[in-house]
Amino acid sequence: MILGYTKQHILNRLNKYIIKIPFSDCHYWIGGLGRKNGYGSFQIREKGNRENRKQFKPHRLIYELLIGPIKDKHVLHKCDNPCCVNPNHLFLGTHQDNMLDMATKQRHSLGSKSYSAKLTIPQVQEIRDLYATKQYTTRQLGKMFNLDHGHVGRIIRHEKWKILI
Repeated sequence: MILGYTKQHILNRLNKYIIKIPFSDCHYWIGGLGRKNGYGSFQIREKGNRENRKQFKPHRLIYELLIGPIKDKHVLHKCDNPCCVNPNHLFLGTHQDNMLDMATKQRHSLGSKSYSAKLTIPQVQEIRDLYATKQYTTRQLGKMFNLDHGHVGRIIRHEKWKILI
């Protein structure tokens, strides 16, 4: 039971917003979408209390109803389609699994391609190489590259720019 409704009632409501396109394995969510990420959005009002409502992501709700509990996990997509709610395309993972999945499938902006990048790959390598000579401190390198010395330290320790190992 979710907010007083049976599993079947919620599945029936969800199915009104799902289409299966021929020659595609994905089941597309055509209901509301989140503003930023393109994932579906589905609202359920508490039975008997029209004021209390809760937002759900349809792919998570379908996973929970058809496969099993999610608990503190993420629901990831094998197909990399945020609108897909096909339970066969969904699997559980940790936050780290989600980040690794995103990185291996190159679905994000890494390094100098990131909108917030202040450095290029050669500059990052230069910072690491200069620090390795033991002639420069993180503060000196920070001034040279117009960065905070703490950020330089994270680059040197490979906490930042992990793609360059």
